[in-house]
Amino acid sequence: MGKRQTKVNQKQSKIRKQNNKNRLNNIHKNKRDKKPTSHRNRPLLRQKDHNILPKNRKIKIRFLWGYLKKEYTRVVNQIENLEITPEEEEIIIAIYSGATTDQITQIIDIESNQIQIHIQNLKNKEILKENKNGLKLISKGKIATNLYIDDINN
Repeated sequence: MGKRQTKVNQKQSKIRKQNNKNRLNNIHKNKRDKKPTSHRNRPLLRQKDHNILPKNRKIKIRFLWGYLKKEYTRVVNQIENLEITPEEEEIIIAIYSGATTDQITQIIDIESNQIQIHIQNLKNKEILKENKNGLKLISKGKIATNLYIDDINN
């Protein structure tokens, strides 16, 4: 091995040591090739980068927990930025409890056309969606429901 190859190996081992401390391991592979041109072969250095989860199970779980926590925080921040009226909160909780559109009018003391307006607003805010079985909470709506149930219980 020449001096240049030794330096590359040293850099790779240094990078691997640093990456072992990180949550993701980066593997760098360098390969020397020659690229044919019209007059001669030119040297070419190819590099491949791979990101893999570490083999240690605890680190994998910590990595996944960190990702889920980050996603959950992002969704909660989106929900907190939404302006949801008290009537919309009641509609969300009623749907979470399994109420249909007709039952919502009996639960909440609002006219049916106002309820339809609130439902449309919740669809626009991506909290509800309508399928063939009726109204359904999207994951963002389920998280919002948990937040608003705490508000109502307190």
